[in-house]
Amino acid sequence: MGKLYTTLLLVFCFCYASAQKPVAYIKYQIPDSCSPVCGQFLDSSANNPTLWLWTFTGPQSFTTTAQHPGVLCWDSAGTYSVKLVVSNSFGSDSTSLPYFKVLPLPLEPNIKFSNDTIFVLYDSSYKSYQWYNGGGPIPGDTSSFHVGLCIPGLGLAITNSFGCSIGIIVCPGAVETYSKQYISITPNPANDQLILHSSENIDDGVISITNVLGQLAAPVMHEQRGAEVPIDVSGLRPGIYFLRLQSKSGVFIEKFVKN
Repeated sequence: MGKLYTTLLLVFCFCYASAQKPVAYIKYQIPDSCSPVCGQFLDSSANNPTLWLWTFTGPQSFTTTAQHPGVLCWDSAGTYSVKLVVSNSFGSDSTSLPYFKVLPLPLEPNIKFSNDTIFVLYDSSYKSYQWYNGGGPIPGDTSSFHVGLCIPGLGLAITNSFGCSIGIIVCPGAVETYSKQYISITPNPANDQLILHSSENIDDGVISITNVLGQLAAPVMHEQRGAEVPIDVSGLRPGIYFLRLQSKSGVFIEKFVKN
């Protein structure tokens, strides 16, 4: 009788533990950062939920019933919240994350030209400036105006009061000093990845991607070095972009299309 009682008790405990409503829990990684902001969201709820409803509220609001939404990105500035409701046949539970912020980028500057001076019209949200030439930042050129000719490749980075920056090409033009015989990118158009091909190792190169306005579209993280460098472009929206390689051997700029 004692053994039977013990067996029944164990079965009861196991069934009771299994037959419970879920406890909602989100595993996430999301920073307060400048637009665009990307974060990863995973369901880590207990007690085997079978249904999920995620609600993302803010300037870009949406819902999803996926268990793991994965990596999501927002480019509209504002405050966002996240809520997860999980359910099974025994009930439901919900949890919410702390609010996170997508900080705004500076407004596109209004550039004017006067004789040998290029200047930016005043905007109270602009806090700092840095002018660039084809070889990088121009030392000490941190005013809202630049004195000098509009040479091809002259650019400007502006930072606002939120600490967010944009970069624009003020004077577009041919700054390519590499020969296309030695540098190329494939495929073009691209889906999720570009390959930068070179006849020599790209060990000291700085790679960036800008949109048609000259704004930095995405930082390029590439740990692999050599004659072929894979570049992740999966986070870019469909459109036209420019890939720029700057190294001691020269400058290469090539247009590509993101599908």
